[in-house]
Amino acid sequence: MLLRVTPLTDHGSTATLLALLVLGLLTSPAAGDTRIVFIQPGGPGSTEKAQPVMSDFAAALGIPGARAIYFNNTDEANKYIQTHKPAFGIVSLDFYLSQRKALQLEPLAQALPGGRKTTTYSLLARKGDDQPRRSLTGIGLSNPRFLTRVLKLKLGKWRLIPARSPLRAIRDVVRKKADLVLLDQDAAQALDKLPRYAALLRLIQTTAPVPSAPVVRFADRGEKTQLLPALLRLSKDPKHKKLLESFKLSGFSSVTPGTYKTVVQAYQPPKK
Repeated sequence: MLLRVTPLTDHGSTATLLALLVLGLLTSPAAGDTRIVFIQPGGPGSTEKAQPVMSDFAAALGIPGARAIYFNNTDEANKYIQTHKPAFGIVSLDFYLSQRKALQLEPLAQALPGGRKTTTYSLLARKGDDQPRRSLTGIGLSNPRFLTRVLKLKLGKWRLIPARSPLRAIRDVVRKKADLVLLDQDAAQALDKLPRYAALLRLIQTTAPVPSAPVVRFADRGEKTQLLPALLRLSKDPKHKKLLESFKLSGFSSVTPGTYKTVVQAYQPPKK
């Protein structure tokens, strides 16, 4: 996650993953303007559809001038970042790993899906299907390097078929439009509520836990003391529980220098 984890519905709200950005009209943020961008490549919904909940999130932070926006496309997100110079982001783990050097991303906190600091991924196939596997579907398959080096999936020459919701991905496997589906921990657990589909699938692999989506600062632009306390207050305030649940989160937690160290090392190319 994105940060946001998408529920098992066809339409779902904007997922697990997210990045903070304050919207502005100038290429440089105006004084008192805090931009927050949520980024989840391959995530559900659209920037326009997500804007109401983004506005609610920005208002709940209690930071004067805070604005938030969501992107599920890496190119669109990067264009926005270059133009509007956001201070903060809540981004999916794969986005952080692929862009951390180019955008000088510094983790300040992490999102807590289901109260967890880590998440796993499950690889499932149709029961009784022993044919060679050639295709994989799921949310957030835009970064094969993340899939192979961090999640340790052996993709071979598999065709990657992005899906906009876990349910659609599951249906595609059941209907033989794809051979395998990759589900994050929340989606895999929610499969128990869909016995019709669960009965037709079998588990192939569960990945080792990886850290949940980071909250980042862009290139020393924002004040660390501005956002982190606001996120922690948001996490503890019962009146914002419903808002956080719309992102499938229970809140946010601080990080240490070692929180993302292992996955950063795994993502880097092998030394020659």
